[in-house]
Amino acid sequence: MYKGIADYLESDINCAKEYLHAALKGQTKNQELEHILYDAVNNPGKMIRPLILFLTAGDYEEGLKDELMTTAAAVEMLHISTLILDDMIDGSPLRRGEMTIQAEYGSDVALYAGDYLLVRAYSYLLEKGYADQAGTLMKVGQTACDGEMCQHDNLNNLSVKMDDYLRAINGKTAFFFREICSMGCRITKKDEKTSKLYEGIGETIGMMFQIRDDLLDWIGESRIIGKPANEDFLEGIYTMPAIYTFSREWYGDRLREIAKNENKSPKDMIKAVRLVEDSGGIAYTKEYLISERKKALDMLAVLDHSRYTESLGMIIDYCSKQDWIR
Repeated sequence: MYKGIADYLESDINCAKEYLHAALKGQTKNQELEHILYDAVNNPGKMIRPLILFLTAGDYEEGLKDELMTTAAAVEMLHISTLILDDMIDGSPLRRGEMTIQAEYGSDVALYAGDYLLVRAYSYLLEKGYADQAGTLMKVGQTACDGEMCQHDNLNNLSVKMDDYLRAINGKTAFFFREICSMGCRITKKDEKTSKLYEGIGETIGMMFQIRDDLLDWIGESRIIGKPANEDFLEGIYTMPAIYTFSREWYGDRLREIAKNENKSPKDMIKAVRLVEDSGGIAYTKEYLISERKKALDMLAVLDHSRYTESLGMIIDYCSKQDWIR
């Protein structure tokens, strides 16, 4: 993610990766688990969460480096843990174009690996003496479970409301981004007004990030998004494009008919995509992202301009960009 957006943070990102490896080195006596964990952290994706931590922190004193890097490593461990556990629950075969741990090793091993990283994220911070940040990540984990349960409660719910969806993704994703910004501000001792702005920006980026991902599940291709397309709809998870379509009189009835079919064919999914597009579900979701972009940029404009805020603006634009895959 930082390529072309925050190249100046490459050394910090690389340092965070070193901390990530150090956090796991020699921690388990099981060689297979150690191999799986290193595979997981060696494919950390965009490192968007540590990046946002660094962008929020901005210029920092050398004495704060260890706390920032330890926090960045713990944040990424928690994120990777949630991906492993999500893939296990969903039975997903692919993640970022690669086989998931549950697909390659089984759901039991995926559970052990995901739980291990989850606990290690907290214990690593506590070992280093950063109890405040450990407490924040524990709160993130609890809130994520609440978000997942909200989503679970509405599984296969053909009357799901948009507020239910927004509440679920706030817990699952946006709150994590908000608290990452909060940690960056606390570590570098930013004032309360500045901290609130960064927290609001982080939460909005998190909402955009998830909504964009959900939109790509409808309009992307498996080879591009790195996982099977239309996976959520097939599993009875109804995101913004589908929920909007359900609310439209003629289109909603027909989309519900497809949703009720337990043996959906590729032709059924082509019809579903067409219904969501023709109903305005795709356009509505894009417009929602644009409105969230404006909200985030308005908050960003209040902050003093720097290369860090400029990079945050680029991330906001990335989350709402309109060159959608089709």
